[in-house]
Amino acid sequence: GMSISGDRFRHNRLHGYKLERKNLGKFFKYITRDSQESKSLAEEIEHARSYTVIQQFRHCNIIHVDFPELPEKFGYIEVPRLIIQPLMENVFKYVVNDLEDEGEVLIKVSYKETSEHLLICVENSGDIKDEQLEVIRERLTRQDEKEEITALVNISTRLDLFFNQRKSMTLCRSELGGLMVCLHLKM
Repeated sequence: GMSISGDRFRHNRLHGYKLERKNLGKFFKYITRDSQESKSLAEEIEHARSYTVIQQFRHCNIIHVDFPELPEKFGYIEVPRLIIQPLMENVFKYVVNDLEDEGEVLIKVSYKETSEHLLICVENSGDIKDEQLEVIRERLTRQDEKEEITALVNISTRLDLFFNQRKSMTLCRSELGGLMVCLHLKM
């Protein structure tokens, strides 16, 4: 799959601005276009990737992203809109912005198929403590409206309703050290 790496952007700012403009265009078209409540997963992923390119360009060399394209066979799955991009946004908001001067962040998106679900996992490097993880899990269960997890609660609730299931979102520690959020999409 494609890995969006910081190096490309550093070589050529001009190209970067063009790329950013193209992606910003796509991004705004997506969030404003016909506000249909559901989308194909292919569109949702394309939108999240555009967003990620924009953000990466803004934070040029401190973010390394591994965000492969969605395998085509999953493109048809219908999902509520804006379920992946806010996960990426959370990482930029709460992880990237808190970086120390020399810090770097790795963000990884992956796809796993089980018998009934497609799992989409978004994880980041960092150093999340067990207590922090427990607090986040607990707030998710309570549907707490604390700012840092508003996006998670929102996505989790909408997926549960949309797929008529429970536990559409699971949280664990990533091997990269930070948080790993997995969405369980019914196929």
